Amino acid sequence: MSDDEQAIHNPAPNQGVPGHVHSDVHTGSSYDQQNQGIERDQYNAGGDIIMVDTARESGGRVRHTPGHTNPATLPPCLRADLLDVLDARYKQRLDDNLEEQVRIALDLHTLPNAVSPQWRLHLHGPTRSRDIPAGTPIEQVFDAAGGELLILGAPGAGKTTLLLELARDLLARAQADTDHPIPVVVNLASWAQKEQPVAKWLPDALYTAAGVSKQVAKRLISGQHLLLLLDGLDEVAEAKRAACVEAINTYRTTRHVRHLVVCCRRAEYEAVNARLQLTEAVEIAPLTLPHIETALRGVPKAAGVLAALRDDPFVRDLLTTPLMLHVTLLASAGQPLPQVQARTVADRRMALFAAYVRRMLHQRPIAPFTRWQMTAYLHWLATKMQQDAMTDFVLVRMQPTWLPSLQIYHVINGLVFGLMGGLMGGLMGGLMGGLMNGLMGGLIVGLIVGLVFGLVVGLVVGLVVGLGGGLDTEIRPDERLIWSWQAVWLGMRENMGIGLGVGLVVGLIFGLVGGFVVGLVVGLVFGLVVGLVGGLNNGFVRIEIDTTTTPNQGIWASLRNGLLGGLVGGLVGGLVFGLVFGLVFGLVGGLVFGLVVGLVVGLGGGLGVGLGRGLGAFLQHYILRYLLARQRLLPWDAVRFLDTACDLLFLQRDGGIYRFRHLLLRDYVASLTAEEIAALAEE
Repeated sequence: MSDDEQAIHNPAPNQGVPGHVHSDVHTGSSYDQQNQGIERDQYNAGGDIIMVDTARESGGRVRHTPGHTNPATLPPCLRADLLDVLDARYKQRLDDNLEEQVRIALDLHTLPNAVSPQWRLHLHGPTRSRDIPAGTPIEQVFDAAGGELLILGAPGAGKTTLLLELARDLLARAQADTDHPIPVVVNLASWAQKEQPVAKWLPDALYTAAGVSKQVAKRLISGQHLLLLLDGLDEVAEAKRAACVEAINTYRTTRHVRHLVVCCRRAEYEAVNARLQLTEAVEIAPLTLPHIETALRGVPKAAGVLAALRDDPFVRDLLTTPLMLHVTLLASAGQPLPQVQARTVADRRMALFAAYVRRMLHQRPIAPFTRWQMTAYLHWLATKMQQDAMTDFVLVRMQPTWLPSLQIYHVINGLVFGLMGGLMGGLMGGLMGGLMNGLMGGLIVGLIVGLVFGLVVGLVVGLVVGLGGGLDTEIRPDERLIWSWQAVWLGMRENMGIGLGVGLVVGLIFGLVGGFVVGLVVGLVFGLVVGLVGGLNNGFVRIEIDTTTTPNQGIWASLRNGLLGGLVGGLVGGLVFGLVFGLVFGLVGGLVFGLVVGLVVGLGGGLGVGLGRGLGAFLQHYILRYLLARQRLLPWDAVRFLDTACDLLFLQRDGGIYRFRHLLLRDYVASLTAEEIAALAEE
């Protein structure tokens, strides 16, 4: 038995409880003289006094001090928007939680050996665990630790729920105090994909966690406006977990981070040959029979579970976490627990999840899906998320790599884009030929020949490109842009003056050659074109905080941006070409001909702009969806499937983000065989 485990059963007498802050003791130092109003408080950790550099309010609450941070500012309206988004997310996740059905007060105890704070690098600290008084809010535990905390526990013990409760409480402080950092829960699973320094990884992670753009994320990071609550260290691949711990330590040290919380399963953390440099670590204690009896008192349909707990030692060993308790309650539905022949706790857990899945599938109709389809789709989704170490699934960010084979995707992708390019090229060529050889007859012949030629060439080129490996595999939806006419007007105002000024110079030069009128016209046209181009280019505004509330919202935003980009590109190209052509070949006839030709050319350029602005991502996304539906991996109406899975308590939805109710449930569903899927779907 380890020192920590011995301490749980044999606590030393007369030692303080972690969480008590000695606010009446202050040590004078150069640090205090340099940072007025900031105390280096003393913190009682298991009876030994350590120093914690932190800013505190009365009552021992950790607070943020502007003088300690990078002077990068955050506009009040942006901060308020971010707080509103996070407040809604935290409340939704806590309300839509299995553990919310029966609230259980979790017991905590400290694990001093689990962390290596800076002071312990020079002085041996306490090695004995201490129980934290029952009912102590996690907010107080966080304050007592000086804002640096590691939360450990068994799978399903309630670590994420505890972290969300802490985030909710700290968010209330941030809403009341504009200087308080903004608590953001970020999952670490995606860190292993590139193994970047935390500061470089955070901008992308913050978009998923809080919906902020990279520009805003960088401002939040550089200005130390964030209080990071890092969840899922155990979800990082085992081979990369130690490197992740070191990356967190490096970020904490180099960025002078004073407030940081990390969550991890205890077994996975203890297997890492590295320790987080935080002040304190706490572990969620397993549930005991008195705990459960108290929590279930008065709960309808809990009699069968309570009877099994008293009579069956296997059940007592199984129901030591809130997750397994609530899964059991839902699976039993007030009936006696089914007799399971499994001899180990792990086998019993698998049998319990099987009963849970069967119960959820059969509790109500799930049309238009069959039970087999629902289970098979969930199995595929769980397998892919497990393989990619994903906690959050966002439909619009699904990639072609989830297909069994990329070849057919490349072929269809090449054909679609080749067809579009060929049709556009044929249309442009036909219009040009028609204008040159007669406006009516020539135009009709030119269009027919051009379209046929473009179609054939486009299909051939697309097929060759597709068979050769296709276009870029990654789908990049341009969902973070919106069109703003106000921004267009501001852009025109800013650029019109510059354009007219430069146009005046250009007009004077032309005036010396072609006369005053020509120079004046050239100057005015030049200024108008510069102002128009600048204004339209300014029309796409990047969203600073994404408030996506529907699953397909992002991909439809990509389509809108693509169409707007194409329209703007076509109009600008046509106008500029037409004006230049008209000035060169005659202001009336040349202008009309030039505008027509310019608009045709602009259509081609607009298509390119549109494909780059999001239209291409829209087409690629639905090609992928079509292929997944054809191979019966994911239904065409994926949103209905995902929402139905939420109704059945398999998934949890957060705006456009879906996640399994727990990783244990995800891993169970991913482990299902074809025979087990069929058995679960049987009546």
